[in-house]
Amino acid sequence: MFKAAIYWFFAVVLILVGGFLYFPKSLISDMVVFISIISAIAVLYLAKRPEKKMPPAHRALVFTAGLLISLASFINQIGPLLGFPVRFWNPPYSIGEFAVLVSGLSVMYFSFFGTRAMALPAAFPAITMAVYQLYENQRMFGTDLDRLVEWIATPMLAPTTAISTKVLNLLGIAATSTPDYIIEFMSRDGVPMKIKIIIDCTGIWSLSAFTASLIVVFLAFRRVLTKKGLAYIAVGYAGTYAANILRIVAISVSAYLSGASGLTDAAHKNAGWIAFSGWMLIFWYVFFSRYILKKEEPAKAGKEK
Repeated sequence: MFKAAIYWFFAVVLILVGGFLYFPKSLISDMVVFISIISAIAVLYLAKRPEKKMPPAHRALVFTAGLLISLASFINQIGPLLGFPVRFWNPPYSIGEFAVLVSGLSVMYFSFFGTRAMALPAAFPAITMAVYQLYENQRMFGTDLDRLVEWIATPMLAPTTAISTKVLNLLGIAATSTPDYIIEFMSRDGVPMKIKIIIDCTGIWSLSAFTASLIVVFLAFRRVLTKKGLAYIAVGYAGTYAANILRIVAISVSAYLSGASGLTDAAHKNAGWIAFSGWMLIFWYVFFSRYILKKEEPAKAGKEK
């Protein structure tokens, strides 16, 4: 089973990285890829554990669930053919939908081996994307989750604006902030620039993606919730927030250097996923190599709670 999981792991990573480079990007495109890769690592670890195989009836149910997940990635294309126009994901077909497809196919793959424990983390990228899209299309379902997001993110507006302004000043850009969360400064050419900090600029979505990846890791590694593990998690959240500050600073520096030009637009589109991806690579490498997968002395391991 572990050998089959190894082949699946490398195939999924290569397919997702290729899909990220090929398909159009979305707001959480980079986050979806990282959640998928973290899920793949969890599956790889679970493959080492002995597991009682599912009976044929359960395998059929898991296979059907994987098939439905795969078909759901094409719902915007299938709906109109059936006379029911649907706009659920991020048309045109993007990396988010592709990750859902890969997730569904993975669930189907593991159903053949009867491994329920591996099918769940394999399905998690699709679950994460579905939850996010339910939020995006909440009014279609008669719900209003914007208030909840605003309630969580609004207290982050002031510190995000203040920290970003201080960092810009440390870089030599004379920036100031207003009570309505606007960062103001003069560009290098003497043009007044204003950067408005809104809910999406607080890092709420990158922090949510980090939380989702933690849930996946917890499904496979219960050591996540030890004292030492919680210390790592605190650093992970702090770094994720700092990566968002770096995004705002990068956009502001671009505006300082070139005003409202293509460089600033490029920074706005790419700074976020580059900063988030870079931090995720660093954090998860350290977390797994220095803690989760590190062999400990029996005495120390027994004392850890």
